[in-house]
Amino acid sequence: MAWINCNHFYSRASFGREEEPVNVQKLQNREEVRGRRYCPGSYLSKLKLKRYANSTIKTYVSCFETFINHYSDREIKDLNEEDIRLYLQKLIRENFSHSYINQAINAIKFYYEVVLEMPNRFYSSKHREQSANFNLLVVGFIFGKRKKLRFKTIPSRPILRK
Repeated sequence: MAWINCNHFYSRASFGREEEPVNVQKLQNREEVRGRRYCPGSYLSKLKLKRYANSTIKTYVSCFETFINHYSDREIKDLNEEDIRLYLQKLIRENFSHSYINQAINAIKFYYEVVLEMPNRFYSSKHREQSANFNLLVVGFIFGKRKKLRFKTIPSRPILRK
């Protein structure tokens, strides 16, 4: 067995290098644009305290600020689950990617569940059961559409009994 040092092949890759810390003060002291709302300081400090990666902090801040600016006429604390659902449905209607919608969900959840320390209200055990049942229906639909038997079977290891 041989070990190959690939550092020369991947000179721009970030693995093995320390990530520079995010300057939360810089985010807090941004020049304000009239009519635009920014993340609360508590949101930024919790992200830093939890030691989130730079890219995650930038993504969460961007997604959360987009969310609170969507409801610019209302206070953040006055928004409820229905408002969040309506916002997410708007993102879906506007054909945002699944990954962006997931990032938006996580950024919003971070505020309510970590910053405000509210209980987990978005994914209850009932929701997980419904998701599991939905996934089974999707799998059944996919396998039901296949014409050849080999596509309807799932390969598995044989069970050997003693």
